Amino acid sequence: MMEMINNQNPGLRRRFVPEQAFHFEDYTNSQLEKILLECCRSKHYQPSLEFREKALKKLEMQRRSEAHFGNAGSVQNLLKEAVSRATSQRKCAPYGSLKLESGDIELPGDDDKCVDLFEELRDLYRLENVIEELQKIKSQFDLAADEGEERPLVGHFVFSGAPGTGKTTVARCLGRILHRCGIIARPEVHETSGLKLTGEYSGQTKQVVEEHLVKAKGGILFIDEAYELGKGAYGSEACAALVEAMTNDNKYGGLVIIIAGYHANIQSMLDTNQGLKSRFNRFIDFPDWHSSDCTKFFQSKICANNISLEEPEQSMAIIEKGFKTLLPLEGWGNARDVTKFYESVSEYRAQRLHEDRALGNEESLGKIYLKKDITLAFDAMISARMGTGGARMKADARGDPFAELNKLYRMEKVKEKLQQLQDTYIIANQDGEDPPPLGHFIFTGSPGTGKTTVARVMSNILFDLELTARRHVEETSGLMLQGQYLGQTQKVVENILDKAKGGLLFIDEAYTLGQGMFGSEACNTLVAAMTDPRYAGVVVVIAGYPKDIDDMLACNAGFKSRFTHTLDFPDWDVNDCVQCFLERIKMKGFEIADGGADILHKGFGELQALDGFGNARDVDAVWRATCRFRASRVIACNDGRKRFEETDLQQATEELINSRSFAKGKQSMATNATLDQQLQTSQFMESEDLNYNLFEDAPQITQMPEKVEEVRAEEVDTERIDTGEYASQGVLQPANGRDSGVSDAVWAELQMAKQAEEKYLEKCLAEETERMRIQADIEDQLRLEQLATEAYEQKMRELQIQREMEAAKKRQKEKIQERLRAIGKCPMGFVWHDCGNGWRCAGGSHYVSDSELKKSFSYDM
Repeated sequence: MMEMINNQNPGLRRRFVPEQAFHFEDYTNSQLEKILLECCRSKHYQPSLEFREKALKKLEMQRRSEAHFGNAGSVQNLLKEAVSRATSQRKCAPYGSLKLESGDIELPGDDDKCVDLFEELRDLYRLENVIEELQKIKSQFDLAADEGEERPLVGHFVFSGAPGTGKTTVARCLGRILHRCGIIARPEVHETSGLKLTGEYSGQTKQVVEEHLVKAKGGILFIDEAYELGKGAYGSEACAALVEAMTNDNKYGGLVIIIAGYHANIQSMLDTNQGLKSRFNRFIDFPDWHSSDCTKFFQSKICANNISLEEPEQSMAIIEKGFKTLLPLEGWGNARDVTKFYESVSEYRAQRLHEDRALGNEESLGKIYLKKDITLAFDAMISARMGTGGARMKADARGDPFAELNKLYRMEKVKEKLQQLQDTYIIANQDGEDPPPLGHFIFTGSPGTGKTTVARVMSNILFDLELTARRHVEETSGLMLQGQYLGQTQKVVENILDKAKGGLLFIDEAYTLGQGMFGSEACNTLVAAMTDPRYAGVVVVIAGYPKDIDDMLACNAGFKSRFTHTLDFPDWDVNDCVQCFLERIKMKGFEIADGGADILHKGFGELQALDGFGNARDVDAVWRATCRFRASRVIACNDGRKRFEETDLQQATEELINSRSFAKGKQSMATNATLDQQLQTSQFMESEDLNYNLFEDAPQITQMPEKVEEVRAEEVDTERIDTGEYASQGVLQPANGRDSGVSDAVWAELQMAKQAEEKYLEKCLAEETERMRIQADIEDQLRLEQLATEAYEQKMRELQIQREMEAAKKRQKEKIQERLRAIGKCPMGFVWHDCGNGWRCAGGSHYVSDSELKKSFSYDM
């Protein structure tokens, strides 16, 4: 009443003086007992001691469960029910000397002492430990009741487990158990979620939580997905309201709170709020179902609906295998997903029957699930979980999956290993055995040996074996998996993994994952992803040079242990290259000069001896160069024949050999550093010897060279000085002069070294330019983000001003309403509405003009 007066009718509130407001407390148990005895005396009833104790116990339960306890009225209602029960059982008159026994009052659990409270749970799976825990709680309360001891504190519960493991069902069973034992006043379970307990603005959350607590008063408040309370702007406010409710037990009639959700998420939420965590004293874990449990549950559903299976043994094997595939995937819902699967099979059966009837075919087998219905339902669920979006496409008749490898060379061992892998899974399916885990792959070999092609072929094989959800190879490189700033690498890797879901992720040049500032971050993200249920359907293949891959894996043991298959790709020999080139000539309809094969053999032999031999890629490079030189020759000579002459082949091979030869004698930065160090050490030792001689024999003077050869300025390569090459070394070298006695071979090697150095400088300049471009792009992106942030802040400021203006208008309207109520023309306290030049109450019979409002309060309208 007072709450209604304070909140809804301020005008009425002013007419009551606070000093004249009286609050009447609820009666205590001893006072209720006196009221009960007085009522029995006035009616000439004779209540026994057991009756009085039981009556007080029931009244106490009513006080805890009812929002508005009736005190003396509740005593009268209880007595009427007891008298009615006594007269009906013992055939006594309702008035006169009537003895009231304990059996005349019904308490929770009186009628179901022989009922198995755990019967519903026994029909579920993997709840043995849960039932045992609940039986312990019940036995503890039963023992306290039998021995007349004070009931123990039940506390509050944490149910941790995945969806569909029976948490909600167990909560309802717990409500009946605690109610029967007299721990809670009513068996009802008020179900909500963590998200529903959070408000949309400050202060609302506490009000929302209190509304749910009032609804659950005297019973159980079950909060599913409670980890949501640890998120958002108002999650902490909801947690604080729950802590307050759990501390003030009497306010909500001793209700029991149960929070439920994934184990890791619940623990993370409780770890961030120790006050909330300390209020829970009972923790129950709900294990995930096994595939056999899912199969039994599905079988019970079809039996309950009188549905049979086509070829039951084979169908059950398909179902068992399907559940084994689904269980490791993200979001598996146990009983819920088994129910979804059952409904999905029913939908595919209905679709099949509809199509058959449209064609004039009628099913004569009755209610039956075909193997086709089951397979389609599983394919749809697996594809949805793997992120491939839609039903899995069935493997089509593609012929020999290894046919594409026959175009390559030196694939015998690779094909043999892939064939063994295929045979292993085919036989496992035929025998009905569990196939071995697929794992992930390492491809080691030089460029151009067919690693990418084999990855695509393997994708088709894995799809045909139903080990992947789609024929897809997401191709990337180790360098592309690294970000440009801290924290970006993880997002880059996860984006690539999302694109590869349900298929194969091929990482070429994977050894770069062990290099650079963010390489280790990329490795760690990949390691975590290989065990993450979100990417359970992704097969990862890393590829690169054998030594580089070994070095990378040696630095990360966790990464290395994730790969279970290794395929080695050997380099091509000269004959393989020549044969591949000749087959391409034949396929394209070209001819080749008589000595062309020998030129190719000699050219590929020289290429193979140089660094960076690219196998099939070098064959492609020679082919493109040959076509280019042939085109020039055809234009010049007007020779339109599709024929490769010896000159075409000779020029093409020499071009590639010359470009590759420059890099052969090129020193690495490490080598240059070593040479500089050796030179400095030699100079240092010479100076040490010189100083030693000076101090050992003071009169002796060290002879300096009589003649120092001068280098003329015009002999200095000014262009190379401008590049800074020699400036960094402090050395000047002749530009055009050739020392006497230098052989042609040495001079040619020197010129090649100079050209290689110039190319290296050009490369460094290009890399620096690229770095500057990337830096500029990043700065532009940051600038755009800053502008977006400023625009957002400006918009928020405008919205805040708008909210403040609306709040001011609202306060002004409330002030007018308050002053109108104070005038007192409407005794009901109705809301007033603006009607032109005045205000009229919601009832319509009372009116206050603007001038009267101004005059009474000097209010500036």
